[in-house]
Amino acid sequence: MSASFGADENANIHFVVPDTKEREDECSDDMKRAFQVCEDHSLSPTWITGKDCSSLLPTKADVFVCEEFTGSSFGYLRSFDCISLIGPRCVLDCLAADILIPKSKFPLFTLAMRDLIITTTGFSEPEKTLLAEKIQYMGGIYCPEYHRSVTHVVANHLCRAKYKKAVEKCIPVMREQWVEAVWQASKKRNVHANDEEFHQYKCPVFYKLVVTCSQIPRKQKGALKSNIKKNGIDFVIDFHYFLYRQHMKVSMDRTCFMNRAIYFVDILSVC
Repeated sequence: MSASFGADENANIHFVVPDTKEREDECSDDMKRAFQVCEDHSLSPTWITGKDCSSLLPTKADVFVCEEFTGSSFGYLRSFDCISLIGPRCVLDCLAADILIPKSKFPLFTLAMRDLIITTTGFSEPEKTLLAEKIQYMGGIYCPEYHRSVTHVVANHLCRAKYKKAVEKCIPVMREQWVEAVWQASKKRNVHANDEEFHQYKCPVFYKLVVTCSQIPRKQKGALKSNIKKNGIDFVIDFHYFLYRQHMKVSMDRTCFMNRAIYFVDILSVC
């Protein structure tokens, strides 16, 4: 393990006491452990309060370890592009994996999405912004557009060009809950987004699609409904009633109906 954790030999490593706390002994166990790790590697870390941060003019030699990526002190430090902002889990994860802290223009809270290049499809702009932020906080690379280097697609709807390209290239397509699940887990322990425990967040084949059927006996419809729902599909028996309900929703939200793909299953075409 490098004695510098990838930081410059002359780096000034500051552990920031959150705005909501006054002393270092009130910080989380991860902060205390990470501080001790830095001391053990002769990096001469120091504690600094959030209030004191506002009087600093940081340089590229400064590295700040923040317990939380929120608050006024974090916002102030983030306004300086020249510095490194990392979380305590990032320090601990690097130690566990015996790797250097990667250089990044984004704050790094963990490395749970290290080496992943991720794009999204089917989300609103605010939703994409939130997803991109968490992906980057976990060491991943977010790409607005699909390209050949993309490793994962996070999808909200499957009837999109990015989804079709991902399927053609056998690239994993994940639900948005994947990002949140990895984020929450990585704040507590050393994980990676590709770990088996997160495979449950892969998109089912017909995720968020709406299916109805015709010319099928009612008893068979019940069995069909059960199988279809296992694959993430909404099954509609009374399609005319469904259209009426959706028409009422469209009057309140015009995008509600347009983002739903409707499939008809005709027994004659299946036989």
